[in-house]
Amino acid sequence: MSLTSADRTRTSQKSRNSRSETKQKRSSKYKVRNEIRFYKSKTRFSIPKLSFQYFIREINQKLTQHGFQNDEYRFQKEAIEALLEATEAYMIQLFENSLLLARQAHRITIYPIDIIRAQRIKNDNLISFLD
Repeated sequence: MSLTSADRTRTSQKSRNSRSETKQKRSSKYKVRNEIRFYKSKTRFSIPKLSFQYFIREINQKLTQHGFQNDEYRFQKEAIEALLEATEAYMIQLFENSLLLARQAHRITIYPIDIIRAQRIKNDNLISFLD
């Protein structure tokens, strides 16, 4: 059985379309890999220091209002940087665990339920007292 010229063009178009789709998938994978490499190589913080400092002050005010402490405290620059580094390390670990849970569910995207489950597995109740 021989192919007509119309059949040959259809099959060649299908193979071109599948090639372009695989090239797009490959290029998006390379973009993601390059972005991961970029963020791994940088040494500065991902969270801006000034906004994190405002956040620390807000938590301090809430603790004072709810009676957990008597006075508002002042923080040194090194203390804020240490808190910032610990916060980023915690968030990175939380997102890594959430990604593992998403992969187990055969998904690529992290959903809020993955983050909740990762916190539940670690038994983290850190955010609940601020609400």
